[in-house]
Amino acid sequence: MSSPLEASPDNQDSFDNDYNDEYDSVDVFQPIGNCVALYPFQATSEGAISMRQGEDFAVLEKDAGDGWTRVQRHSNGEQGFVPTSYIQCRTQTCV
Repeated sequence: MSSPLEASPDNQDSFDNDYNDEYDSVDVFQPIGNCVALYPFQATSEGAISMRQGEDFAVLEKDAGDGWTRVQRHSNGEQGFVPTSYIQCRTQTCV
């Protein structure tokens, strides 16, 4: 008799569909511009990323009025939020 954790032909499709459904809802952001960090920032909350003064980022999502902008670090692809007042956009599309 197989254990409940083992995949069987009968429940494998269900497992695959549940797994795929979970990841189908992940938001994928395309860059809408570029920015540079005006000041250093040390992230202390989940979802924020630290940055060094002069570091370049791709802007993924504009500030929605909460003072945070979603960016992606050019050097390693790390994504997160930074304070909007700490960056300067280099393109009009990210303002």
